Amino acid sequence: VQCFWKCSSVSSISTHLYWNMSKIKIIVTGASGMLGRALHRLLLLEFGEYAVVGTGLSRLQVSHAGSTEQQLERLDLLDHEATSRFLQCHQPDVVCHCAAQRFPDAFEKRPDESIRLNVESTRHLAEECKKLNSVLVYISTSYVFDGGAVSRVLPPYKPNDSTNPINNYGKSKLDGECAVNEVLNTNCDGSRKGIIVRVPLLYGEDCTDLAESPALEMLKAFLPKDQNCGVKKGIDNWALRFPTSCEDVARVLKEMIDRRVTGDTYHVSSPHGMTKYDLMKLQCNIL
Repeated sequence: VQCFWKCSSVSSISTHLYWNMSKIKIIVTGASGMLGRALHRLLLLEFGEYAVVGTGLSRLQVSHAGSTEQQLERLDLLDHEATSRFLQCHQPDVVCHCAAQRFPDAFEKRPDESIRLNVESTRHLAEECKKLNSVLVYISTSYVFDGGAVSRVLPPYKPNDSTNPINNYGKSKLDGECAVNEVLNTNCDGSRKGIIVRVPLLYGEDCTDLAESPALEMLKAFLPKDQNCGVKKGIDNWALRFPTSCEDVARVLKEMIDRRVTGDTYHVSSPHGMTKYDLMKLQCNIL
Protein backbone atom coordinates (compact mmCIF):
# COMPACT_ATOMS: atom_id res chain seq x y z
CA VAL A 1 0.00 0.00 0.00
CA GLN A 2 1.22 3.45 -0.90
CA CYS A 3 0.42 6.55 1.09
CA PHE A 4 0.85 9.91 -0.63
CA TRP A 5 0.65 13.21 1.19
CA LYS A 6 1.34 16.83 0.45
CA CYS A 7 4.94 17.80 1.16
CA SER A 8 3.92 20.22 3.91
CA SER A 9 2.69 17.30 5.99
CA VAL A 10 5.69 15.02 5.87
CA SER A 11 7.56 16.71 8.68
CA SER A 12 4.56 16.36 10.95
CA ILE A 13 4.70 12.57 10.94
CA SER A 14 6.72 11.30 13.87
CA THR A 15 6.59 8.05 15.78
CA HIS A 16 7.09 10.05 18.98
CA LEU A 17 3.89 12.11 18.67
CA TYR A 18 1.21 10.37 20.69
CA TRP A 19 -1.97 11.53 22.35
CA ASN A 20 -1.66 12.71 25.92
CA MET A 21 -4.03 10.20 27.46
CA SER A 22 -4.02 6.53 28.45
CA LYS A 23 -6.57 5.51 25.85
CA ILE A 24 -7.52 7.23 22.62
CA LYS A 25 -11.31 7.53 22.38
CA ILE A 26 -12.39 6.82 18.80
CA ILE A 27 -15.77 6.80 17.11
CA VAL A 28 -16.01 4.92 13.82
CA THR A 29 -19.07 5.89 11.79
CA GLY A 30 -20.25 3.35 9.25
CA ALA A 31 -18.68 0.53 11.27
CA SER A 32 -21.04 -1.93 9.59
CA GLY A 33 -19.60 -1.13 6.16
CA MET A 34 -16.66 -2.82 4.53
CA LEU A 35 -13.92 -0.36 5.50
CA GLY A 36 -15.59 0.59 8.77
CA ARG A 37 -15.66 -3.07 9.85
CA ALA A 38 -11.98 -3.52 9.05
CA LEU A 39 -11.00 -0.43 11.06
CA HIS A 40 -13.34 -1.25 13.94
CA ARG A 41 -11.97 -4.80 14.09
CA LEU A 42 -8.34 -3.64 14.06
CA LEU A 43 -8.83 -1.04 16.79
CA LEU A 44 -10.70 -3.51 19.01
CA LEU A 45 -7.68 -5.82 18.90
CA GLU A 46 -5.67 -3.05 20.58
CA PHE A 47 -8.07 -2.74 23.51
CA GLY A 48 -5.33 -1.45 25.77
CA GLU A 49 -4.73 1.58 23.54
CA TYR A 50 -8.16 2.56 22.27
CA ALA A 51 -11.67 3.00 23.59
CA VAL A 52 -13.66 2.35 20.41
CA VAL A 53 -17.32 2.98 19.63
CA GLY A 54 -18.64 1.78 16.28
CA THR A 55 -21.86 3.18 14.86
CA GLY A 56 -24.32 1.98 12.27
CA LEU A 57 -27.88 2.62 11.19
CA SER A 58 -29.69 -0.48 9.97
CA ARG A 59 -27.05 -3.13 10.64
CA LEU A 60 -26.05 -3.01 14.30
CA GLN A 61 -24.32 -6.36 14.78
CA VAL A 62 -21.10 -7.34 13.04
CA SER A 63 -19.00 -10.46 13.32
CA HIS A 64 -15.24 -10.11 13.49
CA ALA A 65 -13.00 -13.13 12.88
CA GLY A 66 -11.47 -14.33 16.13
CA SER A 67 -13.93 -12.46 18.33
CA THR A 68 -17.53 -12.55 19.39
CA GLU A 69 -20.25 -10.64 17.57
CA GLN A 70 -19.93 -6.93 18.20
CA GLN A 71 -22.85 -4.63 18.93
CA LEU A 72 -22.75 -1.22 17.27
CA GLU A 73 -24.38 1.97 18.50
CA ARG A 74 -27.26 3.21 16.38
CA LEU A 75 -26.62 6.68 14.97
CA ASP A 76 -28.60 8.40 12.23
CA LEU A 77 -26.14 10.93 10.83
CA LEU A 78 -28.98 12.73 9.06
CA ASP A 79 -30.35 13.64 12.50
CA HIS A 80 -27.96 16.42 13.43
CA GLU A 81 -29.36 16.93 16.93
CA ALA A 82 -28.93 13.23 17.75
CA THR A 83 -25.42 13.32 16.29
CA SER A 84 -24.49 16.29 18.46
CA ARG A 85 -25.81 14.56 21.59
CA PHE A 86 -23.94 11.37 20.70
CA LEU A 87 -20.60 13.15 20.31
CA GLN A 88 -21.12 15.23 23.45
CA CYS A 89 -21.83 12.03 25.37
CA HIS A 90 -18.76 10.15 24.13
CA GLN A 91 -16.30 13.07 23.90
CA PRO A 92 -14.10 11.40 21.25
CA ASP A 93 -10.51 12.29 20.55
CA VAL A 94 -10.90 11.04 16.97
CA VAL A 95 -13.90 10.50 14.71
CA CYS A 96 -13.23 8.23 11.73
CA HIS A 97 -16.02 9.04 9.31
CA CYS A 98 -16.42 5.94 7.12
CA ALA A 99 -20.19 6.26 6.65
CA ALA A 100 -21.33 7.42 3.20
CA GLN A 101 -23.57 6.63 0.30
CA ARG A 102 -20.78 5.14 -1.78
CA PHE A 103 -22.70 3.35 -4.52
CA PRO A 104 -23.12 5.67 -7.56
CA ASP A 105 -26.30 3.90 -8.75
CA ALA A 106 -27.92 4.12 -5.31
CA PHE A 107 -26.80 7.74 -5.09
CA GLU A 108 -28.70 8.63 -8.26
CA LYS A 109 -31.87 6.94 -7.02
CA ARG A 110 -31.96 9.10 -3.86
CA PRO A 111 -29.78 12.12 -4.64
CA ASP A 112 -31.13 14.50 -1.99
CA GLU A 113 -30.65 12.04 0.86
CA SER A 114 -27.24 11.00 -0.49
CA ILE A 115 -26.03 14.62 -0.59
CA ARG A 116 -27.31 15.16 2.94
CA LEU A 117 -25.27 12.18 4.12
CA ASN A 118 -22.11 12.75 2.11
CA VAL A 119 -21.94 16.54 2.45
CA GLU A 120 -24.22 18.05 5.08
CA SER A 121 -23.63 15.34 7.70
CA THR A 122 -19.90 15.58 7.09
CA ARG A 123 -19.98 19.34 7.66
CA HIS A 124 -21.98 18.85 10.85
CA LEU A 125 -19.50 16.26 12.14
CA ALA A 126 -16.66 18.67 11.38
CA GLU A 127 -18.41 21.46 13.31
CA GLU A 128 -18.98 19.19 16.30
CA CYS A 129 -15.37 17.99 16.20
CA LYS A 130 -14.24 21.62 16.24
CA LYS A 131 -16.30 22.27 19.37
CA LEU A 132 -14.80 19.22 21.07
CA ASN A 133 -11.26 19.83 19.77
CA SER A 134 -11.43 16.38 18.17
CA VAL A 135 -9.73 15.13 15.03
CA LEU A 136 -11.95 14.14 12.10
CA VAL A 137 -10.67 11.51 9.67
CA TYR A 138 -12.87 11.80 6.58
CA ILE A 139 -12.82 8.92 4.11
CA SER A 140 -13.05 10.26 0.57
CA THR A 141 -12.54 8.61 -2.80
CA SER A 142 -10.52 8.55 -6.00
CA TYR A 143 -13.80 9.43 -7.74
CA VAL A 144 -12.93 13.09 -7.09
CA PHE A 145 -10.76 12.62 -10.24
CA ASP A 146 -12.05 11.80 -13.71
CA GLY A 147 -9.71 8.88 -14.36
CA GLY A 148 -8.60 10.54 -17.59
CA ALA A 149 -12.05 10.41 -19.20
CA VAL A 150 -12.15 14.20 -19.68
CA SER A 151 -8.76 15.55 -18.58
CA ARG A 152 -6.79 12.77 -20.32
CA VAL A 153 -4.62 12.74 -17.20
CA LEU A 154 -4.39 9.12 -16.12
CA PRO A 155 -3.95 7.81 -12.57
CA PRO A 156 -2.23 7.37 -10.21
CA TYR A 157 -2.80 10.85 -8.80
CA LYS A 158 -1.15 12.82 -6.02
CA PRO A 159 -3.19 14.71 -3.38
CA ASN A 160 -2.49 18.12 -4.90
CA ASP A 161 -3.48 17.12 -8.46
CA SER A 162 -6.49 18.92 -9.94
CA THR A 163 -9.81 17.25 -9.14
CA ASN A 164 -12.54 16.77 -11.73
CA PRO A 165 -15.36 14.47 -10.57
CA ILE A 166 -17.60 13.30 -13.39
CA ASN A 167 -20.47 11.78 -11.40
CA ASN A 168 -22.62 13.07 -8.55
CA TYR A 169 -21.08 10.67 -6.05
CA GLY A 170 -17.60 12.03 -6.73
CA LYS A 171 -18.88 15.62 -6.60
CA SER A 172 -20.54 15.00 -3.23
CA LYS A 173 -17.36 13.53 -1.74
CA LEU A 174 -15.34 16.48 -3.01
CA ASP A 175 -17.90 18.83 -1.43
CA GLY A 176 -17.45 16.87 1.79
CA GLU A 177 -13.69 17.44 1.56
CA CYS A 178 -14.28 21.18 1.13
CA ALA A 179 -16.51 21.20 4.22
CA VAL A 180 -13.83 19.47 6.30
CA ASN A 181 -11.14 21.88 5.13
CA GLU A 182 -13.32 24.95 5.70
CA VAL A 183 -14.30 23.98 9.24
CA LEU A 184 -11.18 22.26 10.57
CA ASN A 185 -8.18 23.32 8.50
CA THR A 186 -8.52 27.09 8.32
CA ASN A 187 -8.31 28.00 12.01
CA CYS A 188 -6.63 31.23 13.07
CA ASP A 189 -4.44 29.37 15.55
CA GLY A 190 -2.95 27.26 12.74
CA SER A 191 -4.38 23.98 14.05
CA ARG A 192 -5.45 21.49 11.38
CA LYS A 193 -7.74 18.78 12.67
CA GLY A 194 -9.31 17.57 9.44
CA ILE A 195 -7.62 14.55 7.86
CA ILE A 196 -8.92 13.65 4.40
CA VAL A 197 -8.06 10.17 3.15
CA ARG A 198 -8.87 9.29 -0.46
CA VAL A 199 -9.16 5.59 -1.18
CA PRO A 200 -9.61 3.73 -4.51
CA LEU A 201 -11.61 0.62 -5.39
CA LEU A 202 -11.82 -1.44 -2.19
CA TYR A 203 -12.28 -5.10 -1.37
CA GLY A 204 -12.57 -6.85 1.98
CA GLU A 205 -11.90 -10.27 3.43
CA ASP A 206 -15.31 -10.57 5.08
CA CYS A 207 -17.77 -9.49 2.38
CA THR A 208 -21.10 -11.25 2.78
CA ASP A 209 -22.33 -10.26 -0.68
CA LEU A 210 -20.56 -9.57 -3.97
CA ALA A 211 -22.44 -6.28 -4.30
CA GLU A 212 -20.75 -4.95 -1.16
CA SER A 213 -17.38 -4.67 -2.91
CA PRO A 214 -17.07 -2.86 -6.27
CA ALA A 215 -13.91 -4.90 -6.86
CA LEU A 216 -15.87 -8.16 -6.57
CA GLU A 217 -19.25 -7.19 -8.02
CA MET A 218 -18.25 -8.02 -11.59
CA LEU A 219 -18.08 -11.68 -10.56
CA LYS A 220 -21.87 -11.63 -10.74
CA ALA A 221 -21.41 -12.21 -14.47
CA PHE A 222 -20.47 -15.80 -13.63
CA LEU A 223 -23.52 -16.49 -11.46
CA PRO A 224 -26.37 -18.64 -12.80
CA LYS A 225 -28.94 -16.57 -14.68
CA ASP A 226 -31.57 -17.01 -11.97
CA GLN A 227 -29.20 -15.33 -9.49
CA ASN A 228 -27.96 -12.66 -11.87
CA CYS A 229 -31.29 -11.77 -13.49
CA GLY A 230 -29.80 -12.77 -16.84
CA VAL A 231 -28.04 -9.43 -17.17
CA LYS A 232 -24.65 -9.31 -18.84
CA LYS A 233 -22.54 -6.16 -18.66
CA GLY A 234 -19.55 -5.09 -20.69
CA ILE A 235 -16.21 -4.85 -18.87
CA ASP A 236 -13.94 -1.97 -19.85
CA ASN A 237 -10.27 -2.50 -20.61
CA TRP A 238 -8.91 1.06 -20.51
CA ALA A 239 -9.67 2.80 -17.20
CA LEU A 240 -7.08 2.07 -14.52
CA ARG A 241 -8.26 1.05 -11.08
CA PHE A 242 -6.11 0.32 -8.04
CA PRO A 243 -7.93 -2.41 -6.05
CA THR A 244 -6.91 -2.08 -2.40
CA SER A 245 -7.56 -4.19 0.67
CA CYS A 246 -9.71 -2.60 3.38
CA GLU A 247 -7.48 -4.28 5.94
CA ASP A 248 -4.43 -2.48 4.51
CA VAL A 249 -6.26 0.86 4.55
CA ALA A 250 -7.34 0.25 8.15
CA ARG A 251 -3.72 -0.34 9.17
CA VAL A 252 -2.68 2.95 7.57
CA LEU A 253 -5.52 4.80 9.30
CA LYS A 254 -4.45 3.37 12.64
CA GLU A 255 -0.88 4.45 11.97
CA MET A 256 -2.04 7.96 11.10
CA ILE A 257 -3.95 8.16 14.37
CA ASP A 258 -0.99 6.84 16.35
CA ARG A 259 1.39 9.32 14.75
CA ARG A 260 -1.06 12.21 15.04
CA VAL A 261 -0.60 13.42 11.49
CA THR A 262 -1.50 16.99 10.61
CA GLY A 263 -4.82 17.69 8.95
CA ASP A 264 -4.31 17.47 5.19
CA THR A 265 -5.22 15.36 2.18
CA TYR A 266 -3.72 11.88 1.81
CA HIS A 267 -3.98 9.07 -0.72
CA VAL A 268 -3.91 5.47 0.49
CA SER A 269 -3.81 2.95 -2.33
CA SER A 270 -2.28 -0.18 -3.74
CA PRO A 271 0.43 0.69 -6.30
CA HIS A 272 -0.86 -1.98 -8.70
CA GLY A 273 -3.07 -0.51 -11.42
CA MET A 274 -5.29 -2.66 -13.59
CA THR A 275 -8.41 -2.36 -15.73
CA LYS A 276 -11.68 -4.05 -14.83
CA TYR A 277 -10.94 -6.63 -17.51
CA ASP A 278 -7.52 -7.33 -15.95
CA LEU A 279 -9.15 -7.63 -12.54
CA MET A 280 -11.74 -10.06 -13.82
CA LYS A 281 -9.05 -12.24 -15.43
CA LEU A 282 -7.13 -12.26 -12.13
CA GLN A 283 -10.25 -13.30 -10.22
CA CYS A 284 -10.99 -16.02 -12.75
CA ASN A 285 -7.48 -17.41 -12.30
CA ILE A 286 -8.00 -17.50 -8.54
CA LEU A 287 -11.36 -19.25 -8.93
